[in-house]
Amino acid sequence: MGLPVVTVGLCVKNNETSVKDAVISVLNSDYPSELLELIVVDGRSTDRTIDIIKEILTTTKIRYKLLDDGGNGLASARQLVVNASTGKYIQWVDGDHIIPRDFIRKQVDFLESNPVLAASEGITKGINRGIVPTLESHIWTLNAMKRIRDHNIKTVGSAGVMYRLQAMLDVGGYDTNIKGSCEDGDISTRLYKQNWKLSMNPSAFYYHDMRPTFRKLWKEYYWWGYGAHYLGQKHPGVVNPWRFFPVVAFLAGIKHGIRAFMLTKDWLCIFMPIHYAWKRLAWCMGYLQAHRDGYGHESRKSVYRGGYGHE
Repeated sequence: MGLPVVTVGLCVKNNETSVKDAVISVLNSDYPSELLELIVVDGRSTDRTIDIIKEILTTTKIRYKLLDDGGNGLASARQLVVNASTGKYIQWVDGDHIIPRDFIRKQVDFLESNPVLAASEGITKGINRGIVPTLESHIWTLNAMKRIRDHNIKTVGSAGVMYRLQAMLDVGGYDTNIKGSCEDGDISTRLYKQNWKLSMNPSAFYYHDMRPTFRKLWKEYYWWGYGAHYLGQKHPGVVNPWRFFPVVAFLAGIKHGIRAFMLTKDWLCIFMPIHYAWKRLAWCMGYLQAHRDGYGHESRKSVYRGGYGHE
């Protein structure tokens, strides 16, 4: 039996400073090029993101498609990849990621040897320096270590995650009513509820360009908090907003700072409580704004019946 075809889904929007490295890392994969396809979906970028991608792809041997999400949001962009995919697996790569040469192969091997798994999440490593990205990278490392030990993961993200296409189709694909974040939390929650297993892959890691400033970190977590409100309305009990409150977050930041220092011996960890409280305050503000906007309230009243469908 030959190796399966893998679809790399690259959803981008205004990533001109990092997308070149992301695409090149995919093209440099040691997975057989004839068994790879790249599907790029642009979220109506206003910079040179798509021009840069087109320039790189002119010489590639990998099959590729360039699509536009019509301004309908990330869930719609990901569903476009699902619709167009001819692979057995979909490996998500973001415009600010860099994957090692053996990343896709390690992900395929992990899922091939674990047929009950719907998704395999790679380990995130930060690549940029500075107090904000360094602290964020430490947190992601701690979370990965915890999730590797957890044999009952209930949700995974999209960043660095490889999904089994058939599993995604079994639960109807992405909820295209979601316009912002947490489209991944929603589909992985539905997979978990349908008795599919989710897991971290301890042998596969990738690099992520972490947010470089507190301002950009605020914007990211505000966006995640806003999306989490929809997720919590649709799947009661999945989201616990109380643990994001600043006082709780500050105390959690102390604990994480100590753990991170013991692991890394990095004195920047003394700032972890401030860092942790700041980003979780942003999450709370986004969550509260979504509540005021009524985002997700309708999802309690109706049953989602799937994405666009697979063509």
